[in-house]
Amino acid sequence: MVDRLWQTRLPDRIQLPGSTDRARYGVPGRPAPPFQRLARVFEYVGPAWYQRDIDIPYAWRRRRITLFLERCHWETRLWVDGRELGSRDSLSVPHVYDITSAAAPGRHSVTIRVDNRIKHDVGRWATAVSEESQTNWNGIVGRIELRATARVWIEEVRTYPDLIGGTVKVRARVGNITGRGVRVTLTHTLRHARQCVVTPAPSGGRGQGGGDVSKSGIAMSSARQEPRPPTARREPRP
Repeated sequence: MVDRLWQTRLPDRIQLPGSTDRARYGVPGRPAPPFQRLARVFEYVGPAWYQRDIDIPYAWRRRRITLFLERCHWETRLWVDGRELGSRDSLSVPHVYDITSAAAPGRHSVTIRVDNRIKHDVGRWATAVSEESQTNWNGIVGRIELRATARVWIEEVRTYPDLIGGTVKVRARVGNITGRGVRVTLTHTLRHARQCVVTPAPSGGRGQGGGDVSKSGIAMSSARQEPRPPTARREPRP
């Protein structure tokens, strides 16, 4: 049974961004070996709980609100006012939580549980956890931010260049939490040293791609951008 610390006001204090090692929480580590590996001053393995109050401004009442956690180690779980909003376990990318439904204007209690126990078999010598590289620390050492965006937003953009064909395919995922279907237009601009221009995409317009986005889903759209061949210049006669 998971302990219900998200329902409790936590008494201790710790600085984030930071780690339990830096805050000197845990068991004093072993003496450093003469070679090969690092040694942690304080070793802590398991779930650590972090909590603080946040204030959501009234100006964000019609915005999409996310909590951005950069360089988490390892798994995070999130509660807002005692309501669980999910978990993330990536060691490669930031942990991002959509907290819109729980973040009305006003004050809220945010609780984050960070667990640095091994979640996936990444191998004994994996740089993310081994003491030959960065050690298996616990904490959040990157940026911690509340972000407000429009309720229709670009979730992801990918580009697929075709050097032989002289084209670039652009594919974007667009998110929508307005509760109704919307139509979006994406505009792309291609620049490079030969001053290439963008030709109209199949959907029409100057380098544009568009599509319908459902009430709550994420739609995919794409467009092609073709560079103009370099212009020949006539050399003056001798």
